Amino acid sequence: EMREVTGVQTCALPISHPNIIMLRNIVLHRQKANTICLVMDYMDVDLRLLLDHYNRELKEPVCKCYLYQLAEAMNFVHANHIIHRDLKPSNIVVDAHNRLKVVDWGLARVFRTDKRILYESGVGTAWYRSPELILGANRTTHGYGPAIDMWAFGCIFVELLWREMGGIRLRRALMDPRVRRARVGGGLARHVSDEELELPPGISNDKNAPNFITAPYTLMRNITNKLGVPTPAPDDWPACDKLPRWADFERQGLTTAAGDHQLRAAKRREFEGELRMSAMTPEAIDLALQLLELDPRKRVAANAVLVHPYFSPFQDGKITLGGAVRKPEALPLLQGLDKAHSNKLRRAAERKGAEKQDDLLGED
Repeated sequence: EMREVTGVQTCALPISHPNIIMLRNIVLHRQKANTICLVMDYMDVDLRLLLDHYNRELKEPVCKCYLYQLAEAMNFVHANHIIHRDLKPSNIVVDAHNRLKVVDWGLARVFRTDKRILYESGVGTAWYRSPELILGANRTTHGYGPAIDMWAFGCIFVELLWREMGGIRLRRALMDPRVRRARVGGGLARHVSDEELELPPGISNDKNAPNFITAPYTLMRNITNKLGVPTPAPDDWPACDKLPRWADFERQGLTTAAGDHQLRAAKRREFEGELRMSAMTPEAIDLALQLLELDPRKRVAANAVLVHPYFSPFQDGKITLGGAVRKPEALPLLQGLDKAHSNKLRRAAERKGAEKQDDLLGED
């Protein structure tokens, strides 16, 4: 909690924003020593739990409304020289009225363009970590900045809008290589836990292995499998070979100084084809590709996302900001959120019970 407090205080915003969680008060716990409580806006559920509860069957207008609110939040903090650095569904909360707020500012930092400042590269959650962070970027000259958040935004964007198998999303996250294990007798479970996801060949669950599922090499391979291997060519990602970990990844074949541009373009077209098969609209696909640009300097900024045709159509010679987005109050109320929480607690209790049983069997 202290990271949250210091993060909020260090990045204190000059004014509030409806899509940013507000720290209302800090109080000492009356019964637990050395314990503080953070008093924040009440919200019903985080986006990860909501996606799990609805089995990723949220309607496209609802997803678009959430994404637009998220873009507004990012535009606000980036305009105030702040980067979140850990954007992911579990750090985004919504209420029953479809209002969204960004939470968990423990890794947030005031951002400056001073080339002498060193930043941390080991930030962000695995599936939402940008390629420049994986390659060790720690200076603005490496492309370190708001583009980190926009890559995570792009991963969330596709995760919300991509559907497979009759509208059901098979993966928990875009860059997560695991897929759902089919149930005996066919069909898919309503909720899928991490234990029910299968690892593809070549990826390990051993934390000490170089091919561990969230190891840097595995993360970069997941990205290059979809978007191709980056090169320092002027029309690709100039100067990416100057990133601290470039040489390490080049030995693994995950970066190259003399890449095949045709192969890179083919990978991108293949990924674009997957997005089309997922029933995403042409405007959504165009924005997704701009958000998932490997070169952080070419990645679309939050202010440009807000005026993109997916959210803001161009009609009669002018852009209608947010004209393609339904307002939260115009959407149906979210139902069954109490059940979502109770199911989460039940699954946690089941996992704890299974772990305890395994321990007892190990002792025998």
